[in-house]
Amino acid sequence: MDKLIDISQLSGYIQIKGGGANSWGVEMAKVFEPLSSEKFKVVKISDKKDIWPEFSRLFGGKYEI
Repeated sequence: MDKLIDISQLSGYIQIKGGGANSWGVEMAKVFEPLSSEKFKVVKISDKKDIWPEFSRLFGGKYEI
């Protein structure tokens, strides 16, 4: 992932996990969190209503209802 971050203008990891879903092992979002920067963003989506606000945050915009 470090190499991808170095050669990209923007990259990221999006984790989609429903509220009632059980996960096995370590969540990848926790693994990638230390790499977070302006060039690499970690986004967690747990509900349908979170999709547009989180995508807006990913691309640096402002989301308004």
